[in-house]
Amino acid sequence: MAKKHYTEWGKVFARLRIMYSETLKQQSQRLGFNNMYISFIQNGRKIVTPQVYESVIEHYPLSDEDKAILMRGMISDDDVKRFRSVFGADVDNGKITVPDMVYILTGYKEGSK
Repeated sequence: MAKKHYTEWGKVFARLRIMYSETLKQQSQRLGFNNMYISFIQNGRKIVTPQVYESVIEHYPLSDEDKAILMRGMISDDDVKRFRSVFGADVDNGKITVPDMVYILTGYKEGSK
């Protein structure tokens, strides 16, 4: 069997499955998404959407660290590079945060359902 190459946010999904003794199919049903779609997110083939993020935080208790990891999954590495090229050090020193980037790119702001 091929070795899984989960993204950091994919590891959060996997850890939740283990904690709740769920299969990928069961987790996908709990979250309301197709299991192939969730698998693609875990493996970095799709980004985390605001809808997936909201569903995960609605259905599982998450630490602030896990929420931050999932939020980072909403933006691609290319997007972060573009932000760095435009805003430079502001990205690295925290003046422009991941939630800021997510808001600029998607219009999503946590808690604004």
